[in-house]
Amino acid sequence: MNNRYFIDVDTYAESERGKGYATLAAVSLISHYLVQEMLPLWETTHENVASHKLALRLGFEPVESYPVFAFVMEG
Repeated sequence: MNNRYFIDVDTYAESERGKGYATLAAVSLISHYLVQEMLPLWETTHENVASHKLALRLGFEPVESYPVFAFVMEG
């Protein structure tokens, strides 16, 4: 499985969301690596609906579901 890599997209500025930038960036990256016979994997949390929609739009299919844990610093 050395020909797989993880891809994700973070759009921090809410004003920049929904403009297609993430789709364009992901398509460019995936296309670049497909030529090199590298296959992308997409991970996201259950709650990240926008990420799910983007992954499906890009042709990904859900194959696994597992919990994601975060260490939260209070302060």
